[in-house]
Amino acid sequence: MKQEEALGQIKLIREMMQKASDRFLFSPWQWIEWGVLISVGYIITLLLQKYGQSGYIFFLWLSIFVIGSVLETYIWMTAARERGIEPFNYFILKLWGVAFTIMAMSIILTFVFISLGHILYIPGLWLMTMGVIMISFFILADRKNLFVFGIAQMVGGLLAVSFMLKFALLIGAVFFGIGALINGIYLLIKAH
Repeated sequence: MKQEEALGQIKLIREMMQKASDRFLFSPWQWIEWGVLISVGYIITLLLQKYGQSGYIFFLWLSIFVIGSVLETYIWMTAARERGIEPFNYFILKLWGVAFTIMAMSIILTFVFISLGHILYIPGLWLMTMGVIMISFFILADRKNLFVFGIAQMVGGLLAVSFMLKFALLIGAVFFGIGALINGIYLLIKAH
């Protein structure tokens, strides 16, 4: 293959990746939705702890995860339809496959931490998990805001499992909850 042909192939591959990347989207409302849910979940968790109802915390966060996932899917499908994007194209399925593979490990570790009584490690685990997923999405879809959000999540996760362990839930609420709200608002402003 001649050098000109090789450069042409590289350009074609780059164009294909850019087109696929353009089809990958997060609606600003997805970020805002998660930010609100995480922040409200944190406040309810504090109230449950204050009134000695800690046994309900697991079910609270399980409910938040289910409600958040359903809302995120609805918002994402609506945004994809409005933009005329096929929501289940190969590129997007590949991205979500990577995300679910990374999340599977954290789901298993969540139950391990619960059974060992080390629940304070769970917020840090999920912050680091979301950081890795966002950085993976950045690498595959070239979205700079995902890189910044991913790095923030990883920093928060490291803080939450280190010397600031007793503040893990607060760190999770700030880095993921407030971070998602800020990212959503930034994307809304950028879109207009």
